[in-house]
Amino acid sequence: MRIILCLLLCFLPLPSFADDLANENTKLNLSKGTKQLGGIALLQLNKENPDIGPSDVGTTINLSPTGGYFIADGLELSARVGLGLHFGDMYHDLPIQLGIAFGIRYICQKFSSILPYAGAAAGISISIPDTGTTRGNASFELPLGALVPINQYLALDLGIRIAYLKSLNDQGGASLTASIGYLGIQSFF
Repeated sequence: MRIILCLLLCFLPLPSFADDLANENTKLNLSKGTKQLGGIALLQLNKENPDIGPSDVGTTINLSPTGGYFIADGLELSARVGLGLHFGDMYHDLPIQLGIAFGIRYICQKFSSILPYAGAAAGISISIPDTGTTRGNASFELPLGALVPINQYLALDLGIRIAYLKSLNDQGGASLTASIGYLGIQSFF
């Protein structure tokens, strides 16, 4: 319930903000053959409170340049590389994570001021610890969000990423995360 409330609060001011930006010169070209370049940044604050033992605190900074190509009107194939930097007690031996993912997303063009989208992506990542061997993960992601056009070539990307990570190592393990508050910028040409 708290997640739904947070989503509503995040997207509630968008219509008025987007209407202020929208005019004849802000319609994005998302037709077949259009290319997209952009990037996403995320600051994640984490805290674990186990039943037994001390709590751990950590901070993650994720940077992901993206690129894509529209194979049909509103339908984009995309690729992204990612860099994750980890700080704090929670990540004492895991400072860097590198990844690559490929995906597809559909951008609904029914509205002029806000363009909602949904998609799917899959990829791999490696974690590079201070000591020991690297660890690999497979990832499956559902990006959900909205593009808010600034002009006919540029849009803000506001969204959520629901991700399932599965360890590729013998010790295994999996995690499901919902990162709310992705902020990015995308150009279309």
